[in-house]
Amino acid sequence: QEVKPPEKHRVTQHVVNPEPREQPEQPERIVTPPVVNSGDSFRQKLLTARHSVFVVGVEYDGRFSGMGTLWQVDDGILATNAHVVIGLANERAKMVPAGIPKEKITYIALGGPEHAPRLRMNLETFIHPKYQEHQQRWNQFLNNVAQKEGKEMATQLAVMLPIAGGDVALMTVDEGKSMPPLALASKDTLENRIIPTDPIAYIGFPSENLAKLTNLGKPAQQIDLGTVMSVTDFDQAPGTPQTRQLIHNDIVADGGASGSPIFNEQ
Repeated sequence: QEVKPPEKHRVTQHVVNPEPREQPEQPERIVTPPVVNSGDSFRQKLLTARHSVFVVGVEYDGRFSGMGTLWQVDDGILATNAHVVIGLANERAKMVPAGIPKEKITYIALGGPEHAPRLRMNLETFIHPKYQEHQQRWNQFLNNVAQKEGKEMATQLAVMLPIAGGDVALMTVDEGKSMPPLALASKDTLENRIIPTDPIAYIGFPSENLAKLTNLGKPAQQIDLGTVMSVTDFDQAPGTPQTRQLIHNDIVADGGASGSPIFNEQ
């Protein structure tokens, strides 16, 4: 955000003697803008950005179950993780056999700051195809392990699901006011300008193992700061500028923060 220097002070002159007289030469007055700490600027950007970050979940009969974090990427379009929307679909599927009519089960996004909008999301979601490819390869690997080394070994490995490439999904708004989209990092920034020790932050809604949210007006949003530790490909290797898409960081985040946007100082 552009920081404007303060306006120059207005100097009021009081005329004591109407007769003109020679004035001694005064040194030129220099007005300098205040020093702006980069940390303060970053903080202000985060406080502005938080209005475009939501918790998304399944709502029915006045009850809301948060599943992850959602953020504005374009007008009427919000982004999250693929596994979040899969979780939404699974949660909704479990409710139908319980006798809850489908039309009463909706996806809702709630903003954190006071007076944030409430969005009803379209039930149709869009998952990155690479995520499904990754899941299929992982499942095939587990099947091979089960056949060669037994089901017990495969079960132990199943809980060590690696970070999936393409874990991205988009959702669209059916009803509600969209907020300003968050600016995406450029291709050059992603490939060349993210390095270890860079300060970063995230905004999300960590809520794993908490009771179902009942206060729909004020879900708890969290902002946390951290540092880039390394940048690798999804196999944890250095890779190339084009494949280094996994940003390792020291931000502590629990379930419910899935889908949260990561910010740098720009």
